Amino acid sequence: MLLDSHFKDSDPFEKLHVKFIKDILGVHCKASNDGCRAELNRIPLKNKILYSIFNYLNHIVSSENSLAYDIFTKSVDSNPWFIKVKSLLNELGMSYIINNFNYVKGNLNSIKQRINDQCLQVQNANIFESKKLDFFKSVYIMGRRPPYVDILKNRSDRAAICKIRISAHTLMIERGRHLNIPRNER
Repeated sequence: MLLDSHFKDSDPFEKLHVKFIKDILGVHCKASNDGCRAELNRIPLKNKILYSIFNYLNHIVSSENSLAYDIFTKSVDSNPWFIKVKSLLNELGMSYIINNFNYVKGNLNSIKQRINDQCLQVQNANIFESKKLDFFKSVYIMGRRPPYVDILKNRSDRAAICKIRISAHTLMIERGRHLNIPRNER
C-alpha cells in the first residue's frame, strides 16, 4: 500500500512515538508495536502528516487569487508533489477529488477518516496474523482503549497487565518461543 510505504516503524519519529508508548505501558522494546499502539488506541504519526498534506492542498486551492494557486494550477501536471498527492488520493479511493479541487474542502473529514481506517485495517491485520498476539486477540476490542490503562496509576501494575495482554512477559510460553520449544510443550 502506498500509504504504508511512506512511513514505517523505522522512521525516526515513529520510533520515538512507539518508544514513548512502550514506556507508558512499561513493556520492553521488543514488545509488538501494533499491540502497544492498539493498547493505547493510538495511530501512527504518519496519519497526521498525511492529513496535513491534504489540508495544505485545501489551503492552496482555496486561495484562488494567490500566487501559490497560480503556480500550482500551471504546474499541476508536472508537479512532483501533486503527483504524490494524486497517488495518495487514488490509494484512498478518492480519485474523484483530483478532477475538481473544490471537493477537497468538503472532503477533508472523509479523507482523515479514510486515512485512519486504512491504518487501523493494516494494524488489525498485523495483530490477527501474529502468533505472538494470540492471547491479545481474545481480549482486544478494536478501537477501544482498555480501562486498566486509565484506572491503574501505578506503573508496575499497569505494566504487569499489559505484559500479559500483549505477551511481553517472561513466562515459559514466551521464552520457549525464543528457545525453539514446540508450542504445546511450553
